[in-house]
Amino acid sequence: MCACAAIFLVAAGCVNDEPPKGPEITGIGVVQYIDLEGGFYGIVADDGKEYLPLNLPEELKVDGTEVTFRGVIKEDVVTIYMWGTPLQITRIQKDAAEQYIIGTGVITYIDLEGGFYGILSEEGRFLPITEEYQDFIALHVDRLVDFTVQPKDVATIHQWGQPVEIIAISLAEGELPPTISGTGTVTYIDLEGGFYGILADDGREYLPLNLPEELKVDGTEVTFSGVIKEDVATIFMWGTPLQITRIQKDAAEPYIIGTGVITYIDLEGGFYGILSEEGRFLPITEEYQDFIALHVDRLVDFTVQPKDVATIYQWGQPVGIIAISLAEGELPPTISGTGTVTYIDLEGGFYGIICDDDRNYLPLNLEENYKIDGLSVSFVAEVEDDVMTIYQWGTPVTLVSIEAVD
Repeated sequence: MCACAAIFLVAAGCVNDEPPKGPEITGIGVVQYIDLEGGFYGIVADDGKEYLPLNLPEELKVDGTEVTFRGVIKEDVVTIYMWGTPLQITRIQKDAAEQYIIGTGVITYIDLEGGFYGILSEEGRFLPITEEYQDFIALHVDRLVDFTVQPKDVATIHQWGQPVEIIAISLAEGELPPTISGTGTVTYIDLEGGFYGILADDGREYLPLNLPEELKVDGTEVTFSGVIKEDVATIFMWGTPLQITRIQKDAAEPYIIGTGVITYIDLEGGFYGILSEEGRFLPITEEYQDFIALHVDRLVDFTVQPKDVATIYQWGQPVGIIAISLAEGELPPTISGTGTVTYIDLEGGFYGIICDDDRNYLPLNLEENYKIDGLSVSFVAEVEDDVMTIYQWGTPVTLVSIEAVD
């Protein structure tokens, strides 16, 4: 192996304003596949020391690859692999190949020569020249990012920084995804079976993850805001995934989309509301009242539309509910009560339970010996919010227990 590569690596290093956490090492060695605990890649240095790289680039995960490397020992990191010393790589290269530089920096816009984007970091100033990540970079100006880049010996019109190819880039730990707003047009994209996207007026393409059904009309002009979801993978190779927080057709009332908690407010006779980061909302539509009453203190995802109406309740923004469901991770509620088994003469006929509090439940697993019209029962059940039935009656439930009562 070439000793000059190690000399080059040390000479090329920058002096950090803040010393790295943990001892810094440089060396030469061989990438090896370690067939333990499911398999992983380590680096066996020429001095016999074994290192477990925490951020080895995918391109170097080849057994037997000879590398020159630099990194910081991470003594406070615990891994599932009982092998080697954990190492955060800062620079690595194959012998006789261009090096990889790995670090953390800030994306910045440089207003020179027509304007361009760069990355400022302790490792240096880098000028991305690849097209692949340009949308990500443009969306994350002034944000802290983790990156892996490869220097390129090319001439550019920009007299700034080291030209690099971006191998990988993502928001640094603790950085919140960016919130964007804009105007654009809902467009039907005839790819991968077809879906709806938003073409913004600035030419950017967004893939909305929660576009309301009412707005899935090709050519609809909208004003919108939302959160970029960089960690979401979809089957659609188009646009930037976007979690919409607010959207409206031009000259129409907006849709507000968010997550919040259903709460019972014990004022003016009592009523239900939704508390969320987007505001306090007072549902005025009848359609979802049973769902709301069953899910007090539960976390829900919702789409609502503000309504300019007066109510007797001096609380919150009156809204019509467009959609509402339990948030991811929330278990369906368990309810208990007493009521009467009742034959419902609709859609061919079926049995339901009319509770003593006047709520209607549609039991999905009522045994034959309880299918007696007028039978008084006590029961425990789980609400099945995501179950669709042919019966337009009651809240679907799965009975946990049931017994006849006098």
